[in-house]
Amino acid sequence: MVRNALRPKRVTLDDNIILLIYPTDYALTSSLLRPQEFWDSRKFRGKVGFTLEEYMDWYATQKSNKGVFDYFTHVVGMNVPSKALIPFFEGDFDPLSDKEKVSLDLVKNHFLNGDRFSLIGISQSGERRSLIHEIAHGLYHTDLTYKKKVLQVISKIHSQDRESINNFLKNQGYHRATYWDETHAYVLADLQVLRSYGVKTKRFEEANRELRRIFHDFSTIDEESIPLFE
Repeated sequence: MVRNALRPKRVTLDDNIILLIYPTDYALTSSLLRPQEFWDSRKFRGKVGFTLEEYMDWYATQKSNKGVFDYFTHVVGMNVPSKALIPFFEGDFDPLSDKEKVSLDLVKNHFLNGDRFSLIGISQSGERRSLIHEIAHGLYHTDLTYKKKVLQVISKIHSQDRESINNFLKNQGYHRATYWDETHAYVLADLQVLRSYGVKTKRFEEANRELRRIFHDFSTIDEESIPLFE
């Protein structure tokens, strides 16, 4: 049974993007780790049925983590497109944890209806840029016109500069299949994070302006009204 102190609040941002707001970083990450990593982990993407223990053992043995499993305090936002949730609803990841069940139950009707949607999660302690980062993923997964426009922007970035972000993403454990999506979200909302890891972000300022314009053209979400920042 999941204590109320760990249960998320659901906010429907639009017809296709569902936000779950978790009270703590731990509640967020322990609820969505397996769906998230099934989607974007360089090690576990597409690996049906992996366990939390398998993931923890792999994560802690990565050189940059120095034997420490700090995932529960390292991640403040998550995103999972509906197609990545199929094996969780079909029983391929059973037994689900109680926290996984609670989160999946909040989007179950959308899945049963056959909707194309994006589940995004954020910790109550998250910053506004983290929310924008995750909403951007939601738009990328659900709006083909938005995706086409942001890919046009990313494709204009010099290949060497894109590679500097790719190296950052690789070190963070992302699968190559997610690099273009993650590049768009980081350049849009998280240049300061890239900068803190040594990426020369001045080269991305024009792309940042273009992506912000596209984001605001397509997003109908009033971020000020979201209870995350109450």
